Amino acid sequence: MNKTAHCLRLFLLCGFLRGLPMIVALPFLHGCSTPSGPDDSGDANDELRAVSINRHAEFTAPVSATPLSDSENQSGWVIRNDLSDEFDGSTLDTRKWYVAGAPYVYNELPIGLTEDSDGSSADWLGRAPSVFDMSNYFIADGKLHLLVEWAPDSELFPVLDEEGEEIIDDECMCRYENFTVGGIISKSNMKYGYAEIRSRAAPVTVSSAFWMIGNHFEIDIFEMVGKAGDGPDGSGDTAPRIMSTTLHNWDIGGIEDNGYGEDYALQWNGAEDFHVYGAQWNEQEVIFYADGAETGRITQAEAGAVWNEDYLHVWADNEAFLWEGLPLASELPVSFDIDYIRVWQKP
Repeated sequence: MNKTAHCLRLFLLCGFLRGLPMIVALPFLHGCSTPSGPDDSGDANDELRAVSINRHAEFTAPVSATPLSDSENQSGWVIRNDLSDEFDGSTLDTRKWYVAGAPYVYNELPIGLTEDSDGSSADWLGRAPSVFDMSNYFIADGKLHLLVEWAPDSELFPVLDEEGEEIIDDECMCRYENFTVGGIISKSNMKYGYAEIRSRAAPVTVSSAFWMIGNHFEIDIFEMVGKAGDGPDGSGDTAPRIMSTTLHNWDIGGIEDNGYGEDYALQWNGAEDFHVYGAQWNEQEVIFYADGAETGRITQAEAGAVWNEDYLHVWADNEAFLWEGLPLASELPVSFDIDYIRVWQKP
């Protein structure tokens, strides 16, 4: 993930230990429905205000679902309904979620919030050459499916700026073309807590990602490339078996300078079946999990200047990583499949 386009404003080790997967950390440093409105039940405007005044969202009563790593809820987690979704309905609950690629995305901000103070990066175009298309999702069988499509004739291309000039992404120095992808962004945000997803990555050379961002800080819970590609700096055959995590501090420069992360080698292919991934974030560290087992943690001391504090919005999306390579037209469409997103905090 990065905020470059946003700032432009168009913008295992195989084995088991006590029945849990054993996972090895590899440290590194680096820089079927269509979109619809909220359900008719209840007062949609009241609910929108409740979830959009992000920092004051109320806790809900405890429910049976708890983090997979804390099934007895010994930590006293309380679910945040405004940041959680089982995707069991027939349409996306747009009281909770922005759809990536929506041109009107900031029109519904409540009084007191602006594009700059919102911090969701919901106006980001996407990582070129792919671009977000708000039609690239559907819900079916109790799951959200975020699509990756070969769409060279999409009306979204070419992507132009306000002066009518074609936009060249300044990270890859490439055009937006050929590929459209899907994503969602939470309207609410959170500071400290536990975020979890049960998902299956798209089985092609794109990144399926679960992450959180604000104006100053970003936590990438995972970026997972579903298939080895032929890019100049790709992950090779290990790509779909890597849970790549990164922290970014957007107060200290560009993406090459503001990140610290770790790669965790998994004992499964993340594009073949559903698994649960999560992160617990507190004042001192971010702890990462896969199928309930801790994969590793990044402490404030380790992250150094990259560590920051912020209210973060939840993202799930697909992105093209040019350095990994690109999927073939014949492989598309495919989807990043999400069973649920759940977020807890401590009252």
